[in-house]
Amino acid sequence: MDKQTERCVLCGETLGANEHNNPAPVRTGGNCCRDCNDALVVPARLRDLYAAAE
Repeated sequence: MDKQTERCVLCGETLGANEHNNPAPVRTGGNCCRDCNDALVVPARLRDLYAAAE
């Protein structure tokens, strides 16, 4: 898919030119927007990190 028309796999918003974040562990494949990365992906990664440390 063309990066100009690529959409966030989490919310469906069109991704900006420099807005391609890995959505794992929330979803595998595709890219997510900065807002979803900040609100969903980073907290999920931190939960996984802290769960692994217990």
